[in-house]
Order: sequence, then structure tokens, then C-alpha cells
Amino acid sequence: MRQWDALYSFLDAGEAQRAAAFRQDVDRRLFVAAHGGLRLLAGEAMGRAPQALTFSIGPKGKPFCGGSGLEFNLSHSGGVVLIALSRDVPMGIDVERARSAPDHLQIARRYFHANEAAELVSLDEPEAEAAFFRCWTRKEAFIKALGDGLSMPLDSFRVSCLPGSPAMVLSLPASCVPAPWTLLDLSPAEGHFGALAMARQGAAVSLRSLAF
Repeated sequence: MRQWDALYSFLDAGEAQRAAAFRQDVDRRLFVAAHGGLRLLAGEAMGRAPQALTFSIGPKGKPFCGGSGLEFNLSHSGGVVLIALSRDVPMGIDVERARSAPDHLQIARRYFHANEAAELVSLDEPEAEAAFFRCWTRKEAFIKALGDGLSMPLDSFRVSCLPGSPAMVLSLPASCVPAPWTLLDLSPAEGHFGALAMARQGAAVSLRSLAF
């Protein structure tokens, strides 16, 4: 409880108001862990007090901390929060809780790149469902790294999704400036899929696990 109270104290007025708006305590605590945790880690990286940080929202919805050179991104699902930080390297992160998704192939056919959908359809269950979540998190992380939010159609680019294939961006959207993209799969907790996308190859990545 003390740690949660500390994270809550890091929030600014707007974030505290958003936290208070949640009806379910579990949702409120997850929001505080995500946004308070982001402030804690970003403050450590910049040598500043977490509550003193000022976050702004870019024109396409991606948050930033002006003048810091710090890139950050967060995602949460099923009680797990992922927070990514980098110096001047665009990146995005995503996590999804594995769940029964009987319509996952229908979703893939409708929204994914045609090659991705064809690869998923070729698989047997439960392999196809796991590959779907791998593909989904890789695509979401890539879109978040670009900062385009919902304006980037999921079928405008292609990632690898077959079991055993390395995580890769196989084709870029027409509007995307070519870059040496890196995709990393993450397994943050049992029953969860995660992915990290970075606009650089060979970047060192360190992982930390925190319990809130």
C-alpha cells in the first residue's frame, strides 16, 4: 500500500482526476501503477522528481516530455503494465493478455495484411491463436513507435507472425520513412504477450521487473 500511495503522489492533477473517475478499484490501481510508474522511471532517467515532470500530447496522440530527448511509451492489459524508455530512439511497446478469441481469424482477415492473415489461417489451433496475439502486439508496438495512433491502418504494413520466425517488420507503410526497425517479443507474465518496436538495430535493451 505504501508503494501504491507513493506512485499516486507522483500524478499531476489531470492524472489524479482520471484515476478517481474509475469505478472499479482494480482499474484505478492499474492506472496509478502505469502512470505513476512511468513518472518514477522517467524521473530516474532524467534526474528529476517524478511529480515535477510535465507531459504533453503530440498532434497524433503520442505523449512526450518536451526538451528531454526521452522517448517513452506504456501499455497495460490484464493487470500487467509495460513501460519503455529510450534516449532519442522512437519506440513503442504493447502487451495483451492471452484470452479465448474465437473470432481471431476473422479479425485477421478484416484488419491485418493479407499475407499475415493467410499465414494465420494456415495454422492449426491453438498455434494460430498464439500467433495472432504475437502478430497483434508486434503491429501495435510498431504503430505506437511511429506515433500515428489509430490513423495507421493495420493492413498497410506487414510483420512476421509464423511460429519460430524471428520478430521482424517485413514491409513498411508507404508513408513511413525507411529505418532499421527492430522488433522484440516479450513475455512479461504467464498468459501475456508483449512486443517492443525500435527505429534502430543493435540497440542495447535492459529489462526490469517491478511489483506494485
